[in-house]
Amino acid sequence: MSGEGETGEAYLRSFDPERSADLYVELVPTCLLRTRDAGTTHGSPHLYDRAVPLVFMGPGVLPGSVSGTVGTVSIAPTLIEVMRLPAVNGLDAPPLDLRRPATELHQ
Repeated sequence: MSGEGETGEAYLRSFDPERSADLYVELVPTCLLRTRDAGTTHGSPHLYDRAVPLVFMGPGVLPGSVSGTVGTVSIAPTLIEVMRLPAVNGLDAPPLDLRRPATELHQ
């Protein structure tokens, strides 16, 4: 498998030789194939589909906003911590620290 540019790199990062398809079809940006009359999908390598807001709210989460990139691997550990559930070993990322003011998280 080969790829060029940011889109090609996105495909390469998500490729698993044991589980991935033999053929990838890349649609032009904003083109959407769907089998239902309503709704949408996620999963294209285009930035508009990968860069989505992530919002947490509730007790212990300070108001504010943070710019930057967060991987999906940070969601489960963050929810576990916010909900005060028992820690889980073997997670791929630490939880986001939602107790610090947003101005500290920008640094």
